[in-house]
Amino acid sequence: MTQFLFSGEIPKKSSRLKTAGVYALVAGDGKPFVIHLSHPPKFWLAVTEVIARPDLQTDPRTKDRHARLKNYDMISEILSNAVQSAPRQHWLDALEEKDVPCAPINNFKEVFEDPQVKYLERLVKVTDPEFGTFQLVKNGVNLSETPAEIRLRPPKLGEHNEETLRALGFNSAEIHSLHERKII
Repeated sequence: MTQFLFSGEIPKKSSRLKTAGVYALVAGDGKPFVIHLSHPPKFWLAVTEVIARPDLQTDPRTKDRHARLKNYDMISEILSNAVQSAPRQHWLDALEEKDVPCAPINNFKEVFEDPQVKYLERLVKVTDPEFGTFQLVKNGVNLSETPAEIRLRPPKLGEHNEETLRALGFNSAEIHSLHERKII
C-alpha cells in the first residue's frame, strides 16, 4: 500500500512478487515451495550460502536489493536451477536453519495431512441421504463458547432457486417463464 500511495502505480501480481522478493520454486522431487526474501539482506546472504553460490553476494546484478529487483527473473532462474539438485524438504530444512522465510506449496492431500490442520480439526463429516457420508472443510474459526457447526448438507445446484427468486420479488408466472426458457 505504501508503494501505491508513494508512486500512484497499481501493483500487478508480477510486480508484487518482485518487490517482495518472493520466489516460487520447484525442487528436484517435483514439489513446489516458496521463499520470501523481503528487505533484510540477511535473507539473500543466507540463500546464496544454502545454494552454494556465495559469488552472488558480490555480483553487481545481485549484491543489493535494488539490483535484485532489477534482476528478479535472472535470480528466479538461478534459484530454480539450483533447487533441482535436491528434494523440497532438503531446501526447506536448509533455509529454515538459516532463518529464511520459506514454506511448502502444498497440494490438497498434503494440506489435509498437515499436523496443524489435523490438530485444528478442519474437516467435518456430513451425511446426506442421497450422497452418503462425505467430508467438508469446517469454518476457519474455532470458538470455544459458540463453536461453528454444519447443520445442513450443502444445497444441490438450483435447489433454492425459487425461494431466492421469490425473495427478490419474482412472482409465480415469472418463475414459471424462467423454467420454460430453461434459465433455471
